[in-house]
Amino acid sequence: MMMKNILKIVFLFLLAVIFSSCEKDTVSEEIQQEASHTSLVYIVADNNLDSYPEGDLKEMIAGYRDVQPSENNTLLVYLDDFSTPRLLKISRENGQVVSKTLKEFPEQNSLDVEVMSGIINQALEMYEADSYGLTLWSHGNGWLPGTVQKKTVSTRSFGEDDNDGKSYKSTYMDILDLKRVLATTPHLEYLVFDACNMQGIEVAYELKDLTNYIIASPVEVSAYGAPYQEMVPAFFSETQKPENIAYAFFNQYAQNFNYENNKGIKSLFSKATVRDELDTSVYQYGAAVSVVSCRDLNELALATNTILKDLAENGTGISTRDVFNYDSNYYNYYFDLQSLMKSNSEENSEASMAWESAFQKAVPLFLTTPATYSSFVSNGYGGFLDMADAHGISTFIPLEANFKQANRWRNYSDDNEFVHDEYEYYSNYYSNFQWYEASGWDEVVE
Repeated sequence: MMMKNILKIVFLFLLAVIFSSCEKDTVSEEIQQEASHTSLVYIVADNNLDSYPEGDLKEMIAGYRDVQPSENNTLLVYLDDFSTPRLLKISRENGQVVSKTLKEFPEQNSLDVEVMSGIINQALEMYEADSYGLTLWSHGNGWLPGTVQKKTVSTRSFGEDDNDGKSYKSTYMDILDLKRVLATTPHLEYLVFDACNMQGIEVAYELKDLTNYIIASPVEVSAYGAPYQEMVPAFFSETQKPENIAYAFFNQYAQNFNYENNKGIKSLFSKATVRDELDTSVYQYGAAVSVVSCRDLNELALATNTILKDLAENGTGISTRDVFNYDSNYYNYYFDLQSLMKSNSEENSEASMAWESAFQKAVPLFLTTPATYSSFVSNGYGGFLDMADAHGISTFIPLEANFKQANRWRNYSDDNEFVHDEYEYYSNYYSNFQWYEASGWDEVVE
């Protein structure tokens, strides 16, 4: 009996050792597999923004000091300015945060589909991670076509590459080409646009399968762009990352906003620039940024489709008189999506409540100062745009009558054929976007 008890005790001891060993291995394995993240900032400054990346790089270095644990979080920067295009890594070396050149490239068009795809994939393959983020830094014009075929309007969608300083050879990238690029890269946890006018429903819906979240502005963005000393730690935050990025983008602008001192402003070039210790601007003219949840865009499209098709079937016209306009009725390219739908649906109806619910899911966060600077205000002379009726995401209204009401086209009121041709050009291009059919505009536009 005693021998049996001894054997039993030995067996239990060995069993405990085995389980203890397994538990240690599991803990060790969990530590080794701690989530990692690679964030790439893709800067296309081979244009009149050439002088701004230097300040942003200083901000990124400052911001990376607050990233922990840094060995699991990689910050990369591709920079194409008037100098040699290059891929940089911001990291810690001997206790200091530094920027190191990983690779230099020959002069190239950074907005070419193959070039851009190759650079992003090469960077992310060098530093594989559990998740990826991408920030696109340059000029921006939302859904507009990237190829300039009309001389009356300079369109550039995302980016402008002057091809080694030769502005007459500038090239641009439209959203359909950007979609082709991102379709070749790893799926993104977030996509940030540090560029003007990029938070439009057409852009978001086109890219919805390629990223979880889009953080961008529906209005103009200061040339100084995002405050990266705050943005970089947000890139690597463990929870609520999209919201943290949006707040990091917005907070400094909100703190410095000063309407009273600048309400008579027409052009930002008439004001002296104030610099802080990071060599960045203390920008007083406002900002707006929102978060779009891409997984919820299909529901928003269905709800929009219900309302627009009902209007089409009933022969009810689309009302645009009370719809908030992000370009201050200058071009009529960027209307507020929520304002449009509220103006064209019965309040508290089943369809309108379903749409509002879908919108709140799709745009969970919108931050704005009371007003923002816009070069479109005062018939293109510039000034403050009151943001009281804004809701964070823009849309085009592809109706000719509405298009002709823009201040820009009133200058051609005696040439209706010209304005009609302009409308046809933009409307035909607009019909290429998935949003056009998914939302029901194809049933409305004759």
